[in-house]
Amino acid sequence: MKNNIVIIGTGNMGKRHLQACAKSSDELEVICFDSNNAALQSVPEFCQKNNIKTAQLILAKSLTEVLSFIKDKTIVIVATTAQSRQTILAEVIKRKPLCVIAEKPLTQTLSEYESVRALASAMTVPVYINFTRHLYDFYQEIKAQLAGIKDKSMTAVFPNGIALIGIHMFELMTWLFNVTQYRLVESKVEEVFETKRTGYKDVYGELVLEIDGQARCVFSSSEQPEQCYAEIIADNRRYKVLERAGQLEITDQAGNQKIKNIKIPYTSQVLGLVINDIIKEGVTQRLPDIDQSYLAHKILFDYLAANDLAEVNIT
Repeated sequence: MKNNIVIIGTGNMGKRHLQACAKSSDELEVICFDSNNAALQSVPEFCQKNNIKTAQLILAKSLTEVLSFIKDKTIVIVATTAQSRQTILAEVIKRKPLCVIAEKPLTQTLSEYESVRALASAMTVPVYINFTRHLYDFYQEIKAQLAGIKDKSMTAVFPNGIALIGIHMFELMTWLFNVTQYRLVESKVEEVFETKRTGYKDVYGELVLEIDGQARCVFSSSEQPEQCYAEIIADNRRYKVLERAGQLEITDQAGNQKIKNIKIPYTSQVLGLVINDIIKEGVTQRLPDIDQSYLAHKILFDYLAANDLAEVNIT
């Protein structure tokens, strides 16, 4: 039996996953479902405009129908909003697919995350979270140069909210620094705002973390879109990543600076590699799994709880 792909959620991110399927070395049967019928019905036209060819494309009429396509060699992609992910992930995992790739934040609360994590472990189903920065060459180089260094810190400044973008920065930090524990030292909220998705909210604010008893990391989100960078300091060597500008500024201990051009791969390119890994090997090392992403999610949920925002409807 060949692999097939089930995509649940065919909005913007779901369509990026659909493009990734087209970059696979195999022609795949792809089954799509979205509770928003307009988003679902837009899939064939999107495929035609983007020259996406599949062995077969099926638009399922219901969640029950799409779940019926899940077999032991199925790769399931869950790209819905966070509000519905726990329920959908539970139904998917119970059917024991080959693996699951899910968007983030994975859930809206820590207890929901732990519930999905426990079920995935019990059913021995790998669940990968779509944090693609692990695949960026320049971050891999920085991580290699951080090995064995204890004196390090990170500052990240970004727009669009603590939940939407902050979760990426938390996960990047936990991966780069191999974090095992953290302490929320300070946190504040500047504004709770409506996102582009109707009914969902996010937060502008700041938090300061102590990592493994020594490193200090600061994360700040505001509505100023020109402010967007991640700066990592290790033994007085600085790496300032400006993804939007496509630049990496490296300053050595003597203060000498070098600017490198960096290339951000398309999400569909990255996920195409992930899908090929899974088809060939049954697993992938390119994305973090639900265990490896636990601390990043916990930081987000701890920040929200510390500011009485645990009930905010994030996506």
